[in-house]
Amino acid sequence: MITGGEPLVFKDFDQLVEAIDPQKFYITSDTNGWLLDAERAKHLKSIGVDKIQLSLDSLDAEEHDAFRNAPGSHARAIRAIDAALDAGLNIILSTVVTHQRVRSEEFIEYLEFAKSKGVGTFVTYAKPVGAWEGNFDALVTKDDMKYVADLADKYNVFTHLTPSYGLDLGCIAVKRMISITQYGDVMPCPYMQTSIGNFFEEPLKDIIDRGMNIKWFGKHIDTCLIAESRPFIDKYLVPTYGKKLPVKWDEIYGPEDMIKKN
Repeated sequence: MITGGEPLVFKDFDQLVEAIDPQKFYITSDTNGWLLDAERAKHLKSIGVDKIQLSLDSLDAEEHDAFRNAPGSHARAIRAIDAALDAGLNIILSTVVTHQRVRSEEFIEYLEFAKSKGVGTFVTYAKPVGAWEGNFDALVTKDDMKYVADLADKYNVFTHLTPSYGLDLGCIAVKRMISITQYGDVMPCPYMQTSIGNFFEEPLKDIIDRGMNIKWFGKHIDTCLIAESRPFIDKYLVPTYGKKLPVKWDEIYGPEDMIKKN
């Protein structure tokens, strides 16, 4: 997945897609939809992009625009949905759910809208990082997460915890996904503000092996620790606040966190 920031502002986006090679990989790009009109959607399809993950923060235009701090962004996002569909791109919506939003009428209306468009909704649970650093009131509970999972019977809604390809991996950090910064730092997921290594300095295989030796990633975890577990957040995330990110793994994880001690 090509992510950002906003990938569609990259001047070398086409070259990036070419370097990844659409003949070898299924290519997905995040976008907020601001630059995704009919012409751009057709172009993305022509260069080998397979799928768009479009951020739509609310079905209410005022709420979405306020969240994005960009008047008109909701209208552009809605335009982008139709543009992607018309161009033959696969598309899913991506939205952040807080404890306050998860059981709201607006969220159900959002899912109904996605269903009417024939697209799925990827739910990201609110994390206390970035602009929401320290915002623990927004964190979901395990009951909230079960509620979202139960909605899958009626709506095409899913999270990173949703079993897929016949596998129930629980948290997929390191097991199925990593995030790599432009500087080569490898992070277990975009919200874990720790680096488990740098691929400019050592083989990626060694970095993955190191990550899988940390019990929180190498063992089956049936929740999103960084979204709902205050003990985990307090011990492993809060110490990264105020530091240059990402923080090296050995500053956060100790011998007690390792599966194999050596």
